[in-house]
Amino acid sequence: MRLFLKLVLVSSVIIFKIIASNNIVDAKSISDSAQIGSQNLNNNLMFLRGRDIWAYNIEKHSETQITNTKSITNYTASSDASVIAYFKNNKKLYLYNMKTGTEEFITEAATDATQPSLSPSCDKIAFVALTKDKLQVKMSNFVKPVKKTVRHVWIADVKSKKVVDVTKDLPFPHSQVNWSPDGRWLSFASYRWEPRDLSDPSFNMKWKVYLMDLISPNYKTLEIGGGSSSVWLNNDQVVLADGVAANVLTIYDVKTKSKKPASLFKAGFSTPIFSLGGENNEVIYYEVMLDDEDNGGIRSYNIKSNKTEDVVKGASVPRYIK
Repeated sequence: MRLFLKLVLVSSVIIFKIIASNNIVDAKSISDSAQIGSQNLNNNLMFLRGRDIWAYNIEKHSETQITNTKSITNYTASSDASVIAYFKNNKKLYLYNMKTGTEEFITEAATDATQPSLSPSCDKIAFVALTKDKLQVKMSNFVKPVKKTVRHVWIADVKSKKVVDVTKDLPFPHSQVNWSPDGRWLSFASYRWEPRDLSDPSFNMKWKVYLMDLISPNYKTLEIGGGSSSVWLNNDQVVLADGVAANVLTIYDVKTKSKKPASLFKAGFSTPIFSLGGENNEVIYYEVMLDDEDNGGIRSYNIKSNKTEDVVKGASVPRYIK
């Protein structure tokens, strides 16, 4: 009996040490992240690599790993990078405070949730996730409507944890949601089918960018251009990537409802995700496939100098912090 009690005691001590050791590792990881977060990330390019968030210092040409989770599938950051929102394993949404190194669980969305966007005050997070119910979806004149789930735009309230589908009942896929600096607008892409005369040579189905007015009744939306991605310059101007594999950027003015060319690339995007950098938004960072083996990376294009440069390899989702 004494031997048995002794074995139990020894086993308990060993288990306690293992648990304590794991807690120390976790605490150290959080401490390291908090230390990184205290650094100034101005003029840094944040990106995703190996399911973690990194930062690339433009001036020093150095890389710093920000998170150590191996589970982050997409993310967004506040304008000063003090707060980050990200999805783990395409499902669980978290808010991360860079200064304190604390992580807050917000909500669990449908599988394949992605593309979070923080409101300017960081009190809300917009993202794209599958609808809970199947919708009647028609994709062309030649295919009968089918019931299926599609990606919609959702908004989660950080404090109450309440989540609302702001594109409710729309039987269309959505993508690439972004919040305007003043918090009034959401820009997003939607792949919508519209019945047309098949003899019309312009008959096709493609991604288009829309604006949603969050202070209007029923969140009124407006189509502003072709393409599947957008980035806000200021409260009144949003940059569109015209076309899915776009090499043309245009600026849409919210007040005048007019468009003007912004840039023409020599080489197009491999994906429509891009970010604007530099003092006057003269540098465009975008995702590319760097070689025939599908190794991705982030490339920059300077509008003024007409110079193209490979910035970081094995990277995606560029977000420049001014």
